[in-house]
Amino acid sequence: MNVKDLINAGLFKPNEEEPSNSSFEISVFLPGFKKEVKVVACNLVSLDLTEQMSYVAETVNSIISFGAKDYVWLKEVIWKHYESCISNISYAMVDSEGGDNEIDANRKYFNISSPSEAFSLASLEVIWFDVSFLGVDYFNLHFSCPWETEHGVMIGISEGKLDYYE
Repeated sequence: MNVKDLINAGLFKPNEEEPSNSSFEISVFLPGFKKEVKVVACNLVSLDLTEQMSYVAETVNSIISFGAKDYVWLKEVIWKHYESCISNISYAMVDSEGGDNEIDANRKYFNISSPSEAFSLASLEVIWFDVSFLGVDYFNLHFSCPWETEHGVMIGISEGKLDYYE
């Protein structure tokens, strides 16, 4: 996808109070996820800045090519997030009566027993990146998930590899 295609298909959202905090949104089909996802370029000053828009195009193309080959480690990361959440969160809707402990009650409530199951229940909602980091191949995947409905799972991708998750 080139800059012209992006501008034609996306939406620039100017921030009148702080122009350097404007953004650009585009929905793109991600073959690896088999779905259309909103991609947001944050801190975009203007569509007229060639360097910034070239960076947006490069990053969007990197996002589009990110895909199925990455599912093995993505599944593991989402599984680790799930395991961490059920080990550290007291869910109000989970009845811990009769269980051995709260973690077992959480595990029984969510009934997720593998990385593949956790991954299948996590839904990629938005991908965003910061244009002020020109030249850095970095973006963030934000998934919604049933075990962390307030924040979901955020996964930072640098150079096509895991940087962090929370």
